[in-house]
Amino acid sequence: MLLNPFVASSRILSVIRMSQMYACKPSEIVNIQDEYEAFCFNEACALIKANIEEEKQPKFRKKYGSFKSMYRSFERR
Repeated sequence: MLLNPFVASSRILSVIRMSQMYACKPSEIVNIQDEYEAFCFNEACALIKANIEEEKQPKFRKKYGSFKSMYRSFERR
């Protein structure tokens, strides 16, 4: 499964901010209808937000081949 380039870009930060401002899930901001895809998107946003709160600057890649490879980038080393 290939990810939308939007998810791998820094534009995701604006979605996270908007979801906080409007008190809704990030998947609602970008109108993801599929329940599983929405869950995965919300989880990715939560991981990015957690890293920011821990003062770790998120590193954005241009492409991910799968959610698994994206999640690997958030693993603690």
